[in-house]
Amino acid sequence: EENVGLWRYGLDPTSGATRTLIQPIAKDILVADAEGLTTIADASGRYLIASSQGDSTFPVWRIDGAAPEYKGRFKIVDGAVDGVTGTDGLAAASGQVGPFPEGLVVIQDDVNDIAWSPDSERILTGLGADRAAIWDAARGERLLTLEGHSDMITSVAWSPNGQRALTGSQDGTARIWDAATGEELLSLRGHHQWACALAWSPDSSRVATGSHDDTVRVWDAATGQTQLVLGAGNSVETVSWSPDGTRLSIGAKIGGNRVWDATTGEPRLTVDNGARELSEVVWSPDGTRLASGSGDFSVRVWDALRPAVRARPPDALRPISAKPSASVCQFGRCSSTSAA
Repeated sequence: EENVGLWRYGLDPTSGATRTLIQPIAKDILVADAEGLTTIADASGRYLIASSQGDSTFPVWRIDGAAPEYKGRFKIVDGAVDGVTGTDGLAAASGQVGPFPEGLVVIQDDVNDIAWSPDSERILTGLGADRAAIWDAARGERLLTLEGHSDMITSVAWSPNGQRALTGSQDGTARIWDAATGEELLSLRGHHQWACALAWSPDSSRVATGSHDDTVRVWDAATGQTQLVLGAGNSVETVSWSPDGTRLSIGAKIGGNRVWDATTGEPRLTVDNGARELSEVVWSPDGTRLASGSGDFSVRVWDALRPAVRARPPDALRPISAKPSASVCQFGRCSSTSAA
């Protein structure tokens, strides 16, 4: 349990929900969040390995005795392999595993976001800590490390011209970097909570940043000046530019999606997603439609050219009258609705 610790349950069905807290969250042992768990056995005994995300370490207990025995922790730092930060899932196997005669531990490094360069030759990743990196996509070599944030990087984006990289962080800032040298060009400051959604305008002249402070800011990518501040009504989950760069789609986690004029900041369309948790909104390549994904396992397609109206989304299971016209696909079935 992420913020509580590690529980042990009995396998006997008669034990029901009875459980024992074998390790509470504790400094220098298991630091919240407690994440992945795995077990491994060798000639000396059987062991439990946990993922201590708060300090990127892996505590170990021997578990073949009457009670778990804490043995210590290990940490993976830069060296022959890349260091691990923001730990999460892990798995282990003992004995011969391919070229590894004594077994293998596989650990998920916390890469929070990833983006291809427009020419497909480089990859931009947020490393989960306060750094990002640019990699050679063919050789897997790290070309640049982008350092300057003071908290975890949560989102990254390439400029369409491939010359600059954009990163957003829990420190509340977004930063623009020279993608050839790794130099920090601009620090975009104005959000009161972390910058969790990023998008470049198609011509690479502006950037949009969405935040958990319920706003989206549009910035001049050359000067760092704020051009627009747009209210999302809820924590921002996604932001994207229309293909022609004239409109911005902003998806709030709860409540729906809004389309704004990217020059004037005037609303162009509001889609009420109800209580469904919005996960993503994307434009069709011709800019005429929007597709939204929700926590109810459905995708809804919207007419993006309608005037500024508030529309109720189509029911996920049966077609209803809706404005704007829409189609909904769920579990492989699609239905269509049209404007009343």
